[in-house]
Amino acid sequence: MPSGWWTAVLLLLLLPAGTQAQSGDGDTDMEPRISCNSHIMTNISSLTCKLIGGRNNIEDDEDYEADGIKSMTVCNTDWSTKQIKCVEDFGDTVSSRDLNPLVNVNVTVHLKRGGKITTTVDLKKIVKPRSPHVWNITFNWESYQAVIHIQTPYHNDYLKIDNQLFQLFIWTTGSTTIQNMSSSDSMIIDMERLQKNTEYHVKVRAIPWKYLQGTWSEWGETFTFFTPAEENIQKQTDGRQEMYTLIVCLVPLVVVTSSVVFFWKNKIFTYMWPSIPHPKHTLVQICKPNKV
Repeated sequence: MPSGWWTAVLLLLLLPAGTQAQSGDGDTDMEPRISCNSHIMTNISSLTCKLIGGRNNIEDDEDYEADGIKSMTVCNTDWSTKQIKCVEDFGDTVSSRDLNPLVNVNVTVHLKRGGKITTTVDLKKIVKPRSPHVWNITFNWESYQAVIHIQTPYHNDYLKIDNQLFQLFIWTTGSTTIQNMSSSDSMIIDMERLQKNTEYHVKVRAIPWKYLQGTWSEWGETFTFFTPAEENIQKQTDGRQEMYTLIVCLVPLVVVTSSVVFFWKNKIFTYMWPSIPHPKHTLVQICKPNKV
């Protein structure tokens, strides 16, 4: 048989094998995976997971949407008793006092269409904080600045002001600003950056840092405020200047008045209660015998 025929036969035999290998690679890409985030507190912690993965066609996407998390089992070692504690719950979230954020936990996700996914996570590195919120905005007329005050839902907990970073989203008609904040519960903005006599909206979110890691929280509730008008700012400035002028004038007057009162008090005291010698010394002088 000519060599060309042998070449053609070999190509036909190898073609199905190559097709099967490509199909196998595609199935590997279609395997579902999970992405999790935690919420840690001293009294109770929780773990939430969701399915992620890629699909190659519309039918696969529809099948994937039909799948989901049926239940979850989370286990960790209680080092005080050296026992393994497991918590199981239906749905994509497990909450329990037995979830220890200081140790790694083993997660088993049971899928609705059968099968399971297992992984190990560190709750400290996948923290998603609860949303902070802006609770007040004040204006400092001396420094001509606006002070934005924020508040978190935590008190004496793992998450504190100093181990979270905050981000402000400020907007008005035709203008938006995103401002990053350090670990502080207030942020100062120069009034020159804000339009006068304008309605503004602001909201805030947080992300853990330092010894905690994770993702941004959801945005907090929107806080609405109005910047003062130009004439109000001028009135406040003039009023403070007048107050300072009055204080400067009153201080010398108070000092002079106090000095006069103190001087006349001493004079009146001397007139009303003159210095009288003690009777003992007078009697001693009278009764003292004369020397011969």
